[in-house]
Amino acid sequence: MKSFIRPLFLLGAALYLGVTDYWFGHVAPALIAIGGGTARLGAFLGTVAWLMLTIAFAIWCVIQYVKSARPTSTK
Repeated sequence: MKSFIRPLFLLGAALYLGVTDYWFGHVAPALIAIGGGTARLGAFLGTVAWLMLTIAFAIWCVIQYVKSARPTSTK
């Protein structure tokens, strides 16, 4: 089972970076360039949602790491 963890992690990282590049490099600038209020609101909300998901995932990863690093109770 451990042999699948590294490739899945690398695939997830590549997918995350690819989608991030696509959103911030192509989609959001195109929505802003359109100029309508709805398009700008969509670009803003999409960026906020992406950042919230990124921060939530980072916090979850830190919690999982800390939980696995705790020594077990001796009681």
